[in-house]
Amino acid sequence: MKLAKPLVIGWESAKANVVPTFVLWSFALCLVLSYYFIPSVAECMGTVRAWQESFGWKAVVVSRILFNGIVPGIFLLGVKSIRPRRPFATIFAQAVFGCVLGLLCDAFFRLQSVWFGSGTELSTLVMKTLVDQFAWTVLVISPVNAVFFFWVARDFSFRRVRQEWPRHGVISELVLPNLIPNWFVGIPAIFATYAFPLDLQIHVNGLVSAFWMLLCLQIGARSAR
Repeated sequence: MKLAKPLVIGWESAKANVVPTFVLWSFALCLVLSYYFIPSVAECMGTVRAWQESFGWKAVVVSRILFNGIVPGIFLLGVKSIRPRRPFATIFAQAVFGCVLGLLCDAFFRLQSVWFGSGTELSTLVMKTLVDQFAWTVLVISPVNAVFFFWVARDFSFRRVRQEWPRHGVISELVLPNLIPNWFVGIPAIFATYAFPLDLQIHVNGLVSAFWMLLCLQIGARSAR
């Protein structure tokens, strides 16, 4: 019974975003196919790749400010139904949080490249996706996301966080509602991400995370005790 509410929160959050999720999956697939079969797209993305090679972590920070701050911020300000009580504070917090996670993810992508190589064979992509989703995401990304967006959804109030903090297990009540939709959205998207060259992966991942930020806000708001 303890798992009922978290499962419902995760499922309802994922179900509420079925259409955008399929749009995201379709976009990721089209982006991969375009990169490998349309020379002009590969040339354009080659510029991004060169930019990443030249500026390293600074490029990651700029990318995450765009994808985790500005892009979701446009939706938060433009769509009243999902607008938080403190939209500008939320946008700023998401941008900073996105930069930190972006740097961690970039390091993890590079570590995966050391472990499994930089090839795009099916076996390599599957292995990277499995390690990403069932090790990295389970142990790092989902717990950190869950705590951060729980705090954001309580208007950045540490007092409210203390009052509403789960009393029957952080994993079952806080992490699982984040992890379930993460798998629903993330497995196809991260598989597509690993199909790109290493220096493009963090930017493709940033584009995906723009949507994920909006979904996490809903999950955080629904996780009240």
